[in-house]
Amino acid sequence: MVTFDVAGYELAADRRYDPATHMWVDLDDDGNALVGLDPLGRETSGDVVALSLHEPGTAVGRGEPFGDLEAAKFVGPLVAPVGGTIAACNETVLADPGLLNADAGTHWLVVLAGVDAAELDGMLCGEAEVAPWFAAEVKRFRTQGAIAE
Repeated sequence: MVTFDVAGYELAADRRYDPATHMWVDLDDDGNALVGLDPLGRETSGDVVALSLHEPGTAVGRGEPFGDLEAAKFVGPLVAPVGGTIAACNETVLADPGLLNADAGTHWLVVLAGVDAAELDGMLCGEAEVAPWFAAEVKRFRTQGAIAE
C-alpha cells in the first residue's frame, strides 16, 4: 500500500476519501467498496470503545447509517459514504473495537456491494486532491480544539 503524509497523518494513496463523512472507500477487484474511518474521523471521535454494524444483506443509501460508534468524544451513527448492500462486516473490529484506535486506516468496517460508480465521483482520490483538503481539515479541527497540535 502506497501512503503519503499530511500533517502527521498517514493516508493511503489508492483510496477515495469522502469529505462529508470522513470515511475512506477502497474498491476491490469485484467493484465492492471496503469502507473505513479516515484518520481524522477516528481521532476526532476519541478512543473507540464500542461498535455495532448493520447485518449483511442490509441496503444503505449514501448518507444513511450503517452502524453506530461509541467513543470518548462521539456517540452516534456511522454514515455511509456511498450506497450499497452490506456484503460483510469486519468481525475482527466488532470483537475488538479498540483496534480502530491503533490504526483505523488498515481496519475496514463494512464491505458494500452494488455501489453506484457515480457516487464515487464526489470523493477525493490521489495525493493531489486529498492532501490540500486533509491539511485544511487538520487546521480546522486544531483551531476548534478537536485535535491537539
